[in-house]
Amino acid sequence: MAFMERGSELTSPEYWDSVWLDEALPALVDLSNPALRTCVPKSFDRLIGDTVSGLDGARVLEIGCARSVWLPHIASRYGAHVTGLDRSPTGCARARALLGKAGVGGEIVCADLFDPPAGMLGKFDVVFSIGVVEHFPDTAGIIATCARFLQRGGRMLTIIPNMNGLVGALQRLLDPPIYRLHVPLAPDALARAHRAAGLDVVHQAYILSANWNVVIVGGLRRFGLERTAIRGLSALSKAFWQLDRAGIGVPPNRLTSPYIACRAVKPLI
Repeated sequence: MAFMERGSELTSPEYWDSVWLDEALPALVDLSNPALRTCVPKSFDRLIGDTVSGLDGARVLEIGCARSVWLPHIASRYGAHVTGLDRSPTGCARARALLGKAGVGGEIVCADLFDPPAGMLGKFDVVFSIGVVEHFPDTAGIIATCARFLQRGGRMLTIIPNMNGLVGALQRLLDPPIYRLHVPLAPDALARAHRAAGLDVVHQAYILSANWNVVIVGGLRRFGLERTAIRGLSALSKAFWQLDRAGIGVPPNRLTSPYIACRAVKPLI
């Protein structure tokens, strides 16, 4: 399949610059923290660990790396050589600051995914993205574009929000413009898009029982309800995580799971 050219993306560079400009640097990933909220990074770490397993000194690229806590984590935990790609100067500055905060090396490339430096193509053992491909109507096309950065036999990990479940329903109710920036996808649809992009799918799944903090509630700001909604969604998330910790939680599922993941491999020939 031919790679995608920039066209009908649902977001814009101005949108993302405004997002990252308003955001402070997040805390680095700390899997030893006993707080309930660490169930989210622990789940993501398991996905990443499975993806880089057996690749000593892997060359890892994160597409859409603005303000990423995962590049420093992957570099320090898995000994990978990390690179990030994003077109937002503000987001890239945040990503570099987080690498510095963690005291690890890495390269952040501020460039367009559709017109990257030629030396980046076919270079990486692992390419991953979190919350990127669902912003493009042509899912297979954007995945094929991302796959250009993989060498033959390289591995891809794609994580997106589950906009077909309750997270999507709440997002559509509380901030419809944000909901419309997403293409709702089920695991099967995401996997089919990877296959259509020429990749061999290894695993597809819903991730976690819940994380209502994924819902963006900025649309409630004008009513003075944003903070109340954030606190309520956070409390609901913690209730689910407490049940998970007690061993009586619900398994990942179509209705309440906040994320969908797909792992795939670029064929050797």
